[in-house]
Order: sequence, then C-alpha cells, then structure tokens
Amino acid sequence: MVAMPDGVKLATDLYFPADLREPLPVILIRTPYNKNGESYVAGARRFAARGYVAAVQDVRGKFESEGDYIISAADTNDGSDTVDWLAAQSWSNGKVGTTGCSYAGENQVEMAKRRNGHQLAMNPQAASGALQYFASRRGGAFELAATSNWVVSHGAKVRPQVKPPAVDWRALWYSLPLKGMMTRAGMPPTDWDDFVTHHEGDPWWDTLGYVKSSDQFDVPALFVDSWYDCGVGATHSPLWKPQKSVAPIFRIGIGNQNHSEKIARGVIEQADIDVQCM
Repeated sequence: MVAMPDGVKLATDLYFPADLREPLPVILIRTPYNKNGESYVAGARRFAARGYVAAVQDVRGKFESEGDYIISAADTNDGSDTVDWLAAQSWSNGKVGTTGCSYAGENQVEMAKRRNGHQLAMNPQAASGALQYFASRRGGAFELAATSNWVVSHGAKVRPQVKPPAVDWRALWYSLPLKGMMTRAGMPPTDWDDFVTHHEGDPWWDTLGYVKSSDQFDVPALFVDSWYDCGVGATHSPLWKPQKSVAPIFRIGIGNQNHSEKIARGVIEQADIDVQCM
C-alpha cells in the first residue's frame, strides 16, 4: 500500500526482475479496472523481464485501494505522489515512466500537468478523454452511448465491486431525462448525474483535473491511438505538446485498431523514449 499525503492508502503491486542487482527505472500503471486483471499482470511481468521495476496500482476508491471514488478527480495528485514514492525507494534509480490505455492513459496526462521531475516518459494510449471531459462531450453534445456503458460497467462508487445490472440499452437511451438514468438502470451511486448536468466550460470540470489550455507539459511522450477511436482527433491537439527545448521527444502513433484494442506492435517498436529518457 502506498500512502497519499491525506492518509489514504493505494493498493500497489510491484514486479521486480529476477536478478535485481542495482536501482532500476520504474514503469507505473494506474487503473480503475483492477490491478489483478490478467492483462495488467502479464504486462507488468513483461516489463520486469526487460529490466524494469513495474508498479500496478488501483486508483483511489477502486478494488483494493482506500478512499472515495470520483471519476478522475484524484488522479492528478495521486499519480504524481505515487511517482514521488516510487522514485524514493531503494530499488529505484529515481526515473519513472508511465504507460496504460484509456483511463490508464488519461491519468498519465493528468499527472503530467504537475511536471514532476521523476516522471521522465509517458505512453498514453487512447487517452483523449483527458481533453474531452472523460470523452463524455463531443462538439457540445453528450456522448450518451459510450459514457453510459462505461458508467454501468465501471462507475459504481461502492465496494466491494458489484456486478453491473442487466440493461436494456435501447430502452434506457430513449428514456428521459438524462439525470437519474443510472438510478433507473438499477445502478448504485455513480458520478453520472454530475456529468450530465454540467456543460462544457463549467468550472465544475476543473475539479476533475482534465487538461486546459493553461496547462503545460515537459514529459517526453509517445501518444498512441487508432483511427476508429472516439477521440483520435483530440490526440493531435497541440494543448499537450511540450516545447521542443523542454521535451524534445513527442511522437504520435495511429493504428487501425479500435479503442483499447491491443496496440499494433509496429507502432510501439518505433519508440525510443525508454532508451533516451529512462
């Protein structure tokens, strides 16, 4: 467990190379989808086999972590504070890179706003939600289908995690008003009503840590997305591109997969961020 400044402890699994002999760089993944999931465990083991320490963490309020869950709200500070903790450990050389897809990509960008000197590289995949209010808004319209599906599947604020209710999606989507929709679907408490009742530009969104034009970045980055993702246009936004004098490496790779599908190996193999920065 990694303690945050407010005392909340975040469950974090560490994976080490079998022949650890000296302090090593660390790869951090932060997720609301359960750090014990097969894909996270397999990914962490691959990093460890390549000579990194891997850390996989349940975000605040999810699965084995303490605290209350509010979508994205704690990720900026919790992510940066976790980077500080990892950098201070005896088995760490103080260099931390971050990776992950979808929510686990967005929270990398959100923590990068802190410009933590130990976060030396990031690999956000399908992470445009950091610019689009969790991908819940597009062109002023509410992204009803995608957002409702995510909230039903992952947005419950209760622990232990509960099995999502069976939903007649067509009937639900055609029911109004939007406020109260998750209650009508049989969900426990979620952040849904807050998301549907605050429009673009509302100061309330600032409490969730999404990227604004005033934010600055200095972390070398490889952004990866897909032509069929809901937010591929936002991936090309200049808002999160750092000055070359500060972070000379900034790349975008676009593949032909769908959102959160396994990223094409050829795109990842073009990256030299880990070699130059870690």
